[in-house]
Amino acid sequence: MNEQESDLRPALATTIKNIKQYDTILLGFPIWHGKEPMLVRTFLEKHNLSGKTILPFCTSGGSGISGSMSGIRKYAKGAGVMQGKDLSGLSQAGIRGWLKKAGVI
Repeated sequence: MNEQESDLRPALATTIKNIKQYDTILLGFPIWHGKEPMLVRTFLEKHNLSGKTILPFCTSGGSGISGSMSGIRKYAKGAGVMQGKDLSGLSQAGIRGWLKKAGVI
């Protein structure tokens, strides 16, 4: 929670060298204190995501993805951000159904 309160941007261990080759980015993360981890914001700010489609998903102990969507939209500048999904408790078939509905598979 201290990272969130201080609005820190932890360093990434690695970067995607040729992000231009991707049109759609599946962005997965655990929920931390009701929001995406600050490392997700670092990723979104460090990469040029203009024209990309971002499909966020998370795991959560209860708060779900709704608290993260505004931050993802804010920091994924120029990208189209689809409605995110909390995958906690979904079966493999449920996840496949979500990906099909999103047009990923």
